[in-house]
Amino acid sequence: MARMYPREIKRSTTSGAERLLFEELRRQLPDEIMVFHSVCWQDPPVDGRGLSRDREADFVILDPSRGILVLEVKGGQVWRDPDTGLYYSNEHLLEESPFEQAKTNMYSLMQRVRTANTTARWAGSYRFEYAVAFPDCYLLPNMADVMPLPRHKVMDSTDLEDLGSWVRRALGRGDPSRKLEGEARAALVRLLSASSEPPPLGLLALIEAQNRRFEELTQGQRNILLAMSEYRRLAVAGCAGSGKTFLAMEQAYRLVSQGLRVLFTCHNRALADWVRESLTKTLGGLPDNLHVDEFDGVAIELCRRHGVSVPDPERLSEAQKTEFYRETLPELLDTALGHMTQEDKFDAVVVDEAQDFHVLRWGPLLGLLKDPGEGHLYIFYDSNQNLFVPEVDFPIPRPHLMLRQNCRNTQAIHSLAAKYHSDPDSLSCLGPEGLPPKVVECEPTAQLAALRREIIELREQGLSPSQIVVLTPRSSRHSDFKEGTDVGHGLRLTWGKPDSGHVAIRNIYAYKGLEADVAIVVEPHHIHREKLSQVLYVAFSRARHHLVVLGGLPEPRSS
Repeated sequence: MARMYPREIKRSTTSGAERLLFEELRRQLPDEIMVFHSVCWQDPPVDGRGLSRDREADFVILDPSRGILVLEVKGGQVWRDPDTGLYYSNEHLLEESPFEQAKTNMYSLMQRVRTANTTARWAGSYRFEYAVAFPDCYLLPNMADVMPLPRHKVMDSTDLEDLGSWVRRALGRGDPSRKLEGEARAALVRLLSASSEPPPLGLLALIEAQNRRFEELTQGQRNILLAMSEYRRLAVAGCAGSGKTFLAMEQAYRLVSQGLRVLFTCHNRALADWVRESLTKTLGGLPDNLHVDEFDGVAIELCRRHGVSVPDPERLSEAQKTEFYRETLPELLDTALGHMTQEDKFDAVVVDEAQDFHVLRWGPLLGLLKDPGEGHLYIFYDSNQNLFVPEVDFPIPRPHLMLRQNCRNTQAIHSLAAKYHSDPDSLSCLGPEGLPPKVVECEPTAQLAALRREIIELREQGLSPSQIVVLTPRSSRHSDFKEGTDVGHGLRLTWGKPDSGHVAIRNIYAYKGLEADVAIVVEPHHIHREKLSQVLYVAFSRARHHLVVLGGLPEPRSS
């Protein structure tokens, strides 16, 4: 199969004959052949004066063993008026003889190759031929006598059955001493591909284009809300990027709009802060009947409000903190429930990232409902992102609504993240293709220098610091990437709230549920082996548009 430049024919190509040939040349020609469609260049002004003339070759076919074929294509019934010498296609007058057009383009392209900086030094290595193609016509044998080119250089419909043979005939045997290899071939490919393909979008423009696609996909998730409206209680399971947080926020907003008192909660403080800020911005302020906070914050606030003493978590050891948040705090909240009135409680509870909720939380959480047995309860989770709870157990029995389509990440990022999912074949991605993730193999001591290079490159492409997040499995206390670390381009790392002079660095566990245009993962060698797949699945799926991994890519942990 030939290599095509561009990989797919341009949408603006209206010629059916060119579209047909594009696909047939791709399908029939061997791998070593390169085919360039719609190659454009300019002839320089004569003697440096006047206007440059635009040129375009329909196809340029590069056979490294035989040479370069410049091909002009005309669709429909092509004929020449013997009285005027003019050429027509389906009764439409052609501006120029296709034979002259092919010949002129060939000589012009030869001149372009001789003078271009890319190819000038190898100009003598390039052998050119030209030909024409009338793929919709059948040429009678006696027509060969009146054509400006020999029959083997004129393609008709009968040649479509074996384009490989026709191209070889049109190019001739070639010259073995001028076989295109190495730098000479690479230089010509660079020149022709630059003339046939539009320059790639810069990352900033690519992000803007892809965001429009993501917006379309996320809005499509609103249809799921129609199904949710029929249930007072529903658990929704979804892969990373399936829109769980979006749906949870929308559901909370709908319930609030109905006049219900709603609690939106999750495990992660950073996620709760982001949801609160987003809803405040969207609604022009947070309604009095909507409360947004992570579970621990809700529990501590309600306990203190209703006279239940709560120890200061900051004065506890790490082991004591684990026991406090997992066991003691749910018990204290349960005690506070006895002091609460119905007005203190909620008509509905929405839980995001529910896979992180220990079983001891669900009892007091249900107790926060005015009607613990029938009150509105909506749970959103992804078991493959379970980083905290050994066994997930929900108060809503199965079956649960399943979301298996990723609407947030590019296909390239999704493909890598899915390798670390427990059931990758069950997932799909609707996002744009995107850039391939970038893996920089380097020793731990070289990661800071690599990070500086990546951030400088991103800034040079126009990205702002707010579009970038650095993710590590380590805490701010143990990470080698400290507060205020210089990362180039006048920027420093911060574990706090970033401003225009800082790039945020976050612990992967604490960044669950959040996302950034670009995520740079550092210190992957510090991920605990038993949680390797879950942590990398979470980390990689935080990147919407581009993912960089410094230090190498660990193999997925086999189940």
